Amino acid sequence: MRAHDAAVRATLDFIETRLLRTRRWSREERRSVQVNAPMLVAATFRHVTSRNNDPQLHTHCVIANMTRDGEQWRSAEIGLLRRSEKLIGAFYRNELAHRLRREGR
Repeated sequence: MRAHDAAVRATLDFIETRLLRTRRWSREERRSVQVNAPMLVAATFRHVTSRNNDPQLHTHCVIANMTRDGEQWRSAEIGLLRRSEKLIGAFYRNELAHRLRREGR
């Protein structure tokens, strides 16, 4: 369970640093531009069974459509997140495998 939780945290960090965007007004360009979002707002819910009550460790991550930019809250631009769903899943599985190997499992 420790490896799973660490892989989930690493995946959320990856989303925050590489994929999360927001929009900000650019005076130079006189239009709204996408910029990296500085803070991910998310909640995680760990489950150990499936809907059929079979053993299945998994975590639901709910990402809020908000981010903080300095003193201002902004909406998140989720287009890149949606297009990166397979990448995010692959990142999690790679992190989990790496951590399990490191633990000797």
